[in-house]
Amino acid sequence: MLVVGENTAAPEIRYPFGLKVWHAIYIGLLPYSVLQVRLKSDSTFCRITQQHEQASYNRIEDLFWKCADLTGQEIVFGQFCRQVVPDNATSVGNPCEGAWVGYIKLIPLAEEEVRAVEADRRHTETRCLFAHNDAWSYTLFSSHDRG
Repeated sequence: MLVVGENTAAPEIRYPFGLKVWHAIYIGLLPYSVLQVRLKSDSTFCRITQQHEQASYNRIEDLFWKCADLTGQEIVFGQFCRQVVPDNATSVGNPCEGAWVGYIKLIPLAEEEVRAVEADRRHTETRCLFAHNDAWSYTLFSSHDRG
């Protein structure tokens, strides 16, 4: 298991797949995990979270991340930290989230599934876009409400 505790400011972890062709990628996380993940070729991280559910509190849960061609790829994990100390990205005053990664599950895709994913990505009429700027409002820390 890969574990980063709160406020550890851990460095990125890279894991080469050594695989070819397309796969569906799942990440196994324990509750309260907040993780940044990307492929080597991705320009930015995705933030994935596993929220607490009473029935699964002590159980690792699969979270589907995405489908991708893993030829020559590696997965990159990063700890989610917020820089609140001006001009000091490595300050212990910058709050970080904890994450507990149990596994990476890869499911090979059939050629017809790959064609469907690629066709969906080429389709532009009904694209969805989500943007959020909390601007230091109450929503910034709402993910920390664990009561």
